[in-house]
Amino acid sequence: MKDFELFSGFENAPDDIIDDIEKMCAPMSECEERRIFKRIQQKSSSTKVIFETDNADEVRGVDIYMKPKWYKPVMAAVAAIAVIGGIAGSMTLMKNMNKTSPYSNADSSDERPLANTDKLNIANTEKLNFDNAIINIPSEPEVYQLTFDRIEWTKSELTKACLDCTNRFMQSLYGTSVPVTEKDLDYYYLDSIEGDRGEKIERNFYSLSLNREDLIAWYQHHACFYNAGKSDTDLGINKNISYINDADEETIKKAETVIEKLSTDFKEFFAISDYKMVPYAGNYENGCQYYVFGVEYNGILLDNNYYGSLDANKLSTNMAPNVAEAIVDSEGKIIYVTSYYNWTVTKDKTYDKIISAEEACKIVDDEISDHVNFDISRLDLIYRIDEVRDEKEKVLSWSGTPCYKFTVNQSGIAAHPRLSFFVNAVTGEFSSFSIVR
Repeated sequence: MKDFELFSGFENAPDDIIDDIEKMCAPMSECEERRIFKRIQQKSSSTKVIFETDNADEVRGVDIYMKPKWYKPVMAAVAAIAVIGGIAGSMTLMKNMNKTSPYSNADSSDERPLANTDKLNIANTEKLNFDNAIINIPSEPEVYQLTFDRIEWTKSELTKACLDCTNRFMQSLYGTSVPVTEKDLDYYYLDSIEGDRGEKIERNFYSLSLNREDLIAWYQHHACFYNAGKSDTDLGINKNISYINDADEETIKKAETVIEKLSTDFKEFFAISDYKMVPYAGNYENGCQYYVFGVEYNGILLDNNYYGSLDANKLSTNMAPNVAEAIVDSEGKIIYVTSYYNWTVTKDKTYDKIISAEEACKIVDDEISDHVNFDISRLDLIYRIDEVRDEKEKVLSWSGTPCYKFTVNQSGIAAHPRLSFFVNAVTGEFSSFSIVR
């Protein structure tokens, strides 16, 4: 069966044809028109995620299906619209095909349902199962378009922060030890970016590091995070983690104790007032507890996964996570830590209304191919973090865009065992990625 690009033919369609078709169709409400416009636009976009199946019960792979140009007569396209969307009565919409989509402008005053999750009950759809999903959507959240930028340090300030933090860490690990001094630190700069190498820290500064037999520590300025740990720490524990949910009261209590300790012992990198850490996931192995802490801004989680493209020809997704980690040994000592990204935050825009979680579910259901069913592991309202790059592809800053994120941890697809579906909470735009970590 062939797919069509629906818009190009209607742009030049004779008025008499459109008028004749309109007479056959019932009038539509503005709400219906807006919903159908979005549906048509999604169906006729240049790419669509197609999950290949042998039958309705088995998912075997994922491809990006490129739709061909439409060259059929206008009436054939009308029939295609009717089949795809079941939207008899949409000819009023056709007359306005050249208008901007009501979902494409973040400042649109069109009515959209406000996300109200006081009694959120996400129903299963034909393709999405929420029976075991964690639903993390704040009630009536304040939602913004954000810009994240690197925290401003001087070389002296950063050096002091790293020394103070690292020496407290060593004291907690070993009781007494030879303190770290500035002579133990190495500073690294990027030759590919112009900038000062003196007291002022600019984009060309990459990292500050310490490497001793008893401890490894560094601060990476590219993304603004601090990392330290015992040299022999087994980082393999960060595999096979599971989510921490509200029922895990004991785990939550222990995790909150660790959060409090991080906020004091590592205050230079964990006491940034714009963010709040929350227990998110973890794993217990070989006597050690591994914690992943979600990072919230004003009650909304920042995205915390690394992604790969579903398109084999595309290497980079240009997206970033923001998450904190810690490993606690059997004696209750923190032996490894990674701070969240110490970004500054700018509110570029405030959104009074966003689409509802239920509407986001409908969009995902429409965008993925038929004959598949995914068990959703999580549904979160998050800030998706996209890199803002210069003409040389160097990262200038990061944008924070409110999105609904559907996480699938067991897709049944060998090439992409974990998937993430995003729906922009303002525009309704859909995108999908393979989760790398």
